[in-house]
Amino acid sequence: MHIMLDLETLSSQSNAAVISIGATAFDFNYIYPNVFEGFHAVLDTEDQVRNHGRHISRDTMLWWGNQSEEARAIFKQHGEHVGAVLSRFSAWVEKQLPTGGKVKGMWGNGATFDNVILSNLYEAYGFKRPWGYTADRCYRTIKNITGGIDAINATEFVGVEHNALDDAVYQARVLVEINKRFQLFK
Repeated sequence: MHIMLDLETLSSQSNAAVISIGATAFDFNYIYPNVFEGFHAVLDTEDQVRNHGRHISRDTMLWWGNQSEEARAIFKQHGEHVGAVLSRFSAWVEKQLPTGGKVKGMWGNGATFDNVILSNLYEAYGFKRPWGYTADRCYRTIKNITGGIDAINATEFVGVEHNALDDAVYQARVLVEINKRFQLFK
């Protein structure tokens, strides 16, 4: 099973405060749209900053100010304790796998963004991440080297842009569309 991960953060640094985690499990062998059960959680950013020194960027805050009202609504939600979210996310990942299976690909949008930031968050809170380092994959790289614009144009975005789950589902759908054309993954 593959997982597409998307984070909404308050910085682009590897120790960014994480607003929300969105993920969807998918497999290249199933018929389109082959996007399965999703995961979404809003995290307590105050605890991340106060107790773990997670980073907030002025530029990222200004960027958030220019996003849609629907996307900014996340700031009105009460964030859950990070440890509880990480435990739930790990359990969700395990639930997606066949018995004894491993994550084939943990896909993030950028080689130094989603996967790195979430791995860093797991470490900061003393948790073991639910995927091995060999499963780290970069959606942005595949999208760029295949000229993924055709797949993007063929895939309708559903939901709210910069909602972590909606973004993860869209990215998984685009990746599946790219794979249909190039047969890169099984």
